Amino acid sequence: MVRRLPTLDEVAREAQQLFTLPAVALKLLELTNRADVAAAELRACLEQDPALTSKVLRVVNSSLFGLSRKVADLHQAVALLGVKPLKLLVLGFSLPDAMFAGVARDVLARYWKLTLTRALAARELMERIWRRGGDEALIVGLLADLGFLALVQCLGPPYVAFARRAWEAESDLVGLEQRALGYDHRQLTVRLLDQWGLPESIVAALRPCDPRTPPPDEVRILRSVLRLAELLAHVLCGERHRYERLVGLARQEHRLDREALAAVVQTLEQQVAQLADVLAVPIDALDYQRLWEDAHAHLTAVAAEAAISLAQAARREDDLVADFARQVATDVTQPERVGADSRAAPRPLPPAGELRTPPRPTTRTEQTAAAGAHCRAGAMADQPRSGVSVAVDEPVWLSHVRSAAQLCRTQRQPLALLLMALEPRDLPVPSEELLRLLAQLCDAQELPGAQCLRAGFNRLAWCLPDCDRPQAVALAQGLRRQFRENPLGRAAGPLGMGLAVASHIARNFDAAMLADAADRCLGAAQLSGGDCLKSIDL
Repeated sequence: MVRRLPTLDEVAREAQQLFTLPAVALKLLELTNRADVAAAELRACLEQDPALTSKVLRVVNSSLFGLSRKVADLHQAVALLGVKPLKLLVLGFSLPDAMFAGVARDVLARYWKLTLTRALAARELMERIWRRGGDEALIVGLLADLGFLALVQCLGPPYVAFARRAWEAESDLVGLEQRALGYDHRQLTVRLLDQWGLPESIVAALRPCDPRTPPPDEVRILRSVLRLAELLAHVLCGERHRYERLVGLARQEHRLDREALAAVVQTLEQQVAQLADVLAVPIDALDYQRLWEDAHAHLTAVAAEAAISLAQAARREDDLVADFARQVATDVTQPERVGADSRAAPRPLPPAGELRTPPRPTTRTEQTAAAGAHCRAGAMADQPRSGVSVAVDEPVWLSHVRSAAQLCRTQRQPLALLLMALEPRDLPVPSEELLRLLAQLCDAQELPGAQCLRAGFNRLAWCLPDCDRPQAVALAQGLRRQFRENPLGRAAGPLGMGLAVASHIARNFDAAMLADAADRCLGAAQLSGGDCLKSIDL
């Protein structure tokens, strides 16, 4: 008998049985797949659903669209908006009622506040920055978290409690889902939208990026805008710890300063309240200006190095993942079949000299999954079956750190661990080549006992025996300089570095604590814009 967690395939099948688009939305999709569809046919289809028609006309007549005159019927709406914006609105508003049934009010309120803020921020950013129509960005923002609702319905109270605790701890829910389940609600969203047959332009914006196959410009821009809108929405929902990452991303990818972001914030509060009223959905009270100022003040008050508290947060996340895994695991007595699209947590990979192309990333969280992927209930690793086991062996790179720690203890030497993560970008240089370059630069230092190992997607771990903090910082900075001097490295995105050093290794020292501290330093570096080093001496 095997204890395992439900796979993405299994949850997607259950969600497909539970949730189907309303008949009008399905008919609309069928019509719009025809190149010769007439506006009259669309109007006739929409008029079969008076409630949906009313909702569309209310939002079209709101200040969100700024039309010069009031729209009285669908004929005028099509004439003034065009077929595509109207189609997108209908798809965005035609969500299955069953997805929202029985969801706790506080969970639903948070969902809608985040969803509406992200959707309207995406539209605003698309129009302000790229001078393009923002209707598609609005709809993608509205649909992005449908997988969250599906997991609420399919996994029930354990998942709701898991999400609440993640929010309270200011943790990344997507990352914790990856660690606990081997997939996340964004992947489930893509699966649902694919099953419903939504336009490829919408699904592609949410589908994980493959760095080996650059997407079309319109998809790349939409993804970039959505990433920024997502961070902004989280900050305006009270998650102050994301503020620094938001400002860094805005500057790097969109050349926006804090004042430009503040101008966007000023427009959102009224728009979100208005759209919530149109859709008749519950949201908490809005005070975006205060939340924005609080996030900025919080950033200036945070010390540059807070890795100890970050390591404590990592342990709490490990406990949360373990508790959730135990609650949703099911008994399986039949042999399991490998699902074609099931995902497990990142596989422990071979040393730098034996780098192989890893599985295609599923989300950005796979790059920033916790260094300990080693929780007390068991680290997550690929299995030769579809479920994710609750207790498996730890990654190879962490086992090497553990062995190095034992050796350093007997020789009374310090031990340093440097974690490095490349920010995924749509670049002509494959990330695997960049990782290989980094590994070669590490090996070229010819340090006794040092070893560079793969530590997940887009990540390397450099274990440095007999290396104190000043020496390790100098090595990391020199490594970054050599990387940027190389033509391949110059083309790369941000390179985040997290360094943890154990100056004295006691008999009961746990190498996982060193890994946790290095990972949290790496997380702090990525929140600071991604292209920097954060360090801590334990």
